[in-house]
Amino acid sequence: MELLKEPATTNTTPNTTPNTTPNTTPNTTPNTTPKTTLNTTPNTIPISNTPTWIPPPTTPTVGVSIKSGKTTIQVKLPIVDLSSCNPPSACLSPDCPPFTKSGGPTYRSIPPPLHGSLESLSRLLDPTYQPGEEIAEARECLEAWFRTFYPGYKLRHIIPRSTLSGPRGSSNHSCTVPPPPSSVRRSFPLQSPVLRFHVDSDHTDFVNLWVPFTNTSYPLGFLYDHHLGEYVTGEMAAKLFASPSVRSEAPNRYAVLYRFLPPQTCVLFQSGGRLGLVHGSVGVPGREEGERESVEFRGQRYDEGRGGWEYGTEDRAKPPPPPPPPKPPDTSA
Repeated sequence: MELLKEPATTNTTPNTTPNTTPNTTPNTTPNTTPKTTLNTTPNTIPISNTPTWIPPPTTPTVGVSIKSGKTTIQVKLPIVDLSSCNPPSACLSPDCPPFTKSGGPTYRSIPPPLHGSLESLSRLLDPTYQPGEEIAEARECLEAWFRTFYPGYKLRHIIPRSTLSGPRGSSNHSCTVPPPPSSVRRSFPLQSPVLRFHVDSDHTDFVNLWVPFTNTSYPLGFLYDHHLGEYVTGEMAAKLFASPSVRSEAPNRYAVLYRFLPPQTCVLFQSGGRLGLVHGSVGVPGREEGERESVEFRGQRYDEGRGGWEYGTEDRAKPPPPPPPPKPPDTSA
């Protein structure tokens, strides 16, 4: 049966409803908005490119040993003090390098409620001091603050260093300390800075928290590539080390950047893995008689669900060990 259709009626009421029908007319206006596509080109670290910044001729130089795998080179590099730049990434002085990309070490003031914990930790610099619950509590307080920046990490290793150089540092004092509690690991020796930088591109991606104490004559220095305008990571340095001309190219590309830190401040940085910063202890020219007393914490990724430490880099974590093979059947009966 055919349905009866109602006769069409003419609507004479004016339509005040806004027209929401999309406009299908083609837009012929050229789009001038730049396209933000992801960069999938691998970072090949070109050898011959134009520097973004050239250290001034008056910049002092320092001898540095850089080790990547089995290759070690010894070169003289410009050394630049960023202590007066606050923050270093915003400094406009022509004597300081420009920072075109994010990354690099982070310098932070330690909150006043943690200053008591720092005082407790400074006692680790005495080689005769036996750590106990006081150190464990100070570590827990500092770790709670540290995890606000790195929630997937926990502080694992505590490395106190009391460093002397010159006549007083020719023979470092020995360390005979009773075994610490399991919550605190102490790592020595007490060594003189040798300006040795390690490229740890295949190492576990630790995050270091470095706290200087009474004297910072030997600050922590970081390699900077002034062709790329970036701090040097393990991956970047490993690629440069693959070049047969690495010994001649490194002095033309790298500089050592450092800062003297005031009391109750620290530096945070990734120290291992592909993105780990190439770093080392810096003996500043003209301050060879200085001392350095510091405590270094090494943070490591921690699996809360499994209740264990994670090893390897974040994108290439080591798989769990395979289960043991089944025992052969007993045929003695």
